[in-house]
Amino acid sequence: MKDNFFIILWTLLLITTGIMLYHTSGDVHHINKSIRHTEYKIAAERHSIAVLNAEFYALTSPNQLEKLATQHMLEFKPMTGTQLTTSVPKTTDAITIKDDK
Repeated sequence: MKDNFFIILWTLLLITTGIMLYHTSGDVHHINKSIRHTEYKIAAERHSIAVLNAEFYALTSPNQLEKLATQHMLEFKPMTGTQLTTSVPKTTDAITIKDDK
């Protein structure tokens, strides 16, 4: 009778352990699948960022900017020295000094 009890106990323990192992294995499989999916999304985002960076550098290259400037800004010309001014008044008439004495 005692031998049958231990056989039944060990059998139940083995079955319970097998069920728990199967359940844990399924969880690990699901987590691995989720990790692979997340890594795929990260790689896709990195690729998108690389493409956007390449487009940005192509659009803002000096040659491209010069080409766009000549196409769309025809009325602009290089600046000359006579166009420079200062913000200091040329006469002292514009400055009023108050003397409180």
